[in-house]
Amino acid sequence: MSVRGKGITDYVVSVDVQDTPAGDGNAVGGKYRYAFSPDIAIITKSPTRLVYQMTAATKKSLSFNALYSNDGRYQLARPELSPDGRSISVLNANTQRLLINIMLQISDSVAQNLVHVDPEVLNEPELPD
Repeated sequence: MSVRGKGITDYVVSVDVQDTPAGDGNAVGGKYRYAFSPDIAIITKSPTRLVYQMTAATKKSLSFNALYSNDGRYQLARPELSPDGRSISVLNANTQRLLINIMLQISDSVAQNLVHVDPEVLNEPELPD
């Protein structure tokens, strides 16, 4: 992956994951509900560090395990997991316009469940004048 530009811009996406005792969630057969803020990460700066950060409301037994993507154009570097597992980041070269699908794997250490959530990233690099 080649990275152009001198500075790296951080782009933080909040990830909120909650138990849904009523079974009306959108993950793991309705056991969990997740949401992202913003819904779609629109990346315009090159390079950008994309940081997925769990919200304070997300219970402490949940932590990130891995980040997977369909990036066939080598825009994303190897993900880095924080020591506490509450955030995961990846450097995005953002040199090509494309939609990248990401899958974040989250583990629940109490319920012994794996939760898979799927944020989207839209690369929209600034074009030179």
